[in-house]
Amino acid sequence: MQHNLGLNWSGGTTINSNVSLQADGENNRDIALTAGQTNLLVAFNAVRSNTLLMYILSNVNAVIKTNSSSAPGDTITLTAGVPWLFYQGGPACPLAADITSLYVTNSNSTTAGTVNIRCLGNF
Repeated sequence: MQHNLGLNWSGGTTINSNVSLQADGENNRDIALTAGQTNLLVAFNAVRSNTLLMYILSNVNAVIKTNSSSAPGDTITLTAGVPWLFYQGGPACPLAADITSLYVTNSNSTTAGTVNIRCLGNF
């Protein structure tokens, strides 16, 4: 299974590149959140050492806690419209531990939203 990640810079001189990664599988989620939803449990597994690419994008400010809502392995703070990502050969994997579950919170108390997760790896 192959995926391509396009990276572009515009303003002044334009720079474009494409990162191509191949792995055995993917683990993707589109998580619907109600306004102000707190610690929605989402089934999700990813072995840190086998994850080649993780791309997360939310249309609302949100927080993802891994493995536990009270003592998370990692806490990922998302700003609406700003991608959070890492990929093999690029930014180092910021995760401290394998992921066994997610707890997702919508930081916006008045607007529902969606968190999209795309994860490529040898699972």
